[in-house]
Amino acid sequence: MDNLISQLKSLHKDVFKDGDFYADFFFEKRFSPEAFGYIPDESGKPVSALYARPFDFDILGKRITAPFLTGIATLPAYRGRHYASRLVREALEKFCKKEVPFCVLHPFHADFYRKLNFEAINFAEETTINYAPAPGISYRRLAEADLELTLALYERRAKKFPAYRVRSLEEQADVLSENFGGGGAGYLLFKDGEPCGYALADEKIIAEYTGDEPAFLSGIKELDGFKFKAIGEGEPYSMAAVCSPEALVSSVPIKDGAEGRFTFLMNGKNYFMNVGDGEAVLTPTINPPLFGLAERELVSAALGGGRRYVGDNVPREFTNVFPEYKIFVDEKY
Repeated sequence: MDNLISQLKSLHKDVFKDGDFYADFFFEKRFSPEAFGYIPDESGKPVSALYARPFDFDILGKRITAPFLTGIATLPAYRGRHYASRLVREALEKFCKKEVPFCVLHPFHADFYRKLNFEAINFAEETTINYAPAPGISYRRLAEADLELTLALYERRAKKFPAYRVRSLEEQADVLSENFGGGGAGYLLFKDGEPCGYALADEKIIAEYTGDEPAFLSGIKELDGFKFKAIGEGEPYSMAAVCSPEALVSSVPIKDGAEGRFTFLMNGKNYFMNVGDGEAVLTPTINPPLFGLAERELVSAALGGGRRYVGDNVPREFTNVFPEYKIFVDEKY
C-alpha cells in the first residue's frame, strides 16, 4: 500500500501542481484506503484516480451523510480515454449498492459532469476584491487560539442557509492547517468590535469566507486584487448525482402536508413514489410510467433546486413534493 500511495501522490502532484505540503496533507487527511479508485497503466502504475470522503449535511434539520468526490485526476498522456468518467461511474455504482443517497463534488467543468448525471445544487459568482476601507470593519491575523471561534463563525454563516455542510472541530482544524501549512493567510474580521467572520486566502484566491457581507473583504488591505467566489447566483459551484434513488427520496425532507402518488421511468427502470404522512417512499414497479424523469431532474427537485433543471414533461405536483433551498458547501477539496 505504501508504494501505491507514493505513486498516487506523484500523480496528484503532476496533475494539480501541488507542492509537497498539499500533497502530503491530502493523503494524510483526505485519503481513505476504503474510499478511492484508480486505473493503472500496463506496469500497474496509477494514471487516473478518484477519492471520496464523507460529508455530513444538515438539510432542513435532517442529518444526511454523503460522499464528496475529490482529487479526480488523469495524467495528460492518458487523457481522452474516458478514464475519469469510468472512475466516477464506478464510484456511483458502489455507492448505490451501499444505499448512499447522493454524492457531491466541485466541478472543474460543469458540462463534463452533467454527462455523468450530475446537476448543480449551488452557485457562485466570482468577483475581484478592490481595497476600500469599510466603515466599522477592522481585522487582524488569525491565530491558532482562534480555532473554536472560527468554527462558531463558520456555523453562524452556514446556518443562514436551510441546508449546509456540517463541520466538526477536528475538520475545522484541518481547514486551518491546510491553509496555513501551505503558506496561506487568515484574517479575523470585526464589525464594531465584534467578530463577524474570517477569511482564508492563498495564491491570490479567497479559499473561504464566513462574513456577513462580501463587501467586508474590501476592508482587508492585504486582499486587494484577490479573487472571491460568493455562494449565491452565477456558475455551478457544487454538483450532486443520485447514487440510490430509493435512498435519496426517503432521506431528504418533503414539504409539510405533501401527498401524492407518482409512477415514472428513470434510467430504464419504472418507479412508484408514494408521498404522505411526512415521508416519501420510492420503490421499483412493473406498472407503466406516467412520465419520464432524468436522474439530473431528480437531483434538482430533491436537493432544493425546485424546477430549475426539470423539464416541462415532469408534473409540477411531483416537484412540489420537495422544498426549495440552497445548500452551503464551502470546501476546497
